[in-house]
Amino acid sequence: IAKLSMIPVSCLLEVVLDHIRYSRDTKLSILVVLIGVGVCTVTDVSVNTKGFLAAVIAVWSTSLQQY
Repeated sequence: IAKLSMIPVSCLLEVVLDHIRYSRDTKLSILVVLIGVGVCTVTDVSVNTKGFLAAVIAVWSTSLQQY
């Protein structure tokens, strides 16, 4: 689930750091991914703080490396 978050984070980095603008369709596609990740995270009964923190660090570090 965390790996799916890399695309929106990478796009966010491009918007913030490079001032890139995305089309409406791209923004809607990213929103669908974020909603799916959110639903899976909320309905998953095994989410814990350490795992969540590890996933956040992994997603941000990988996205920054790819940027």
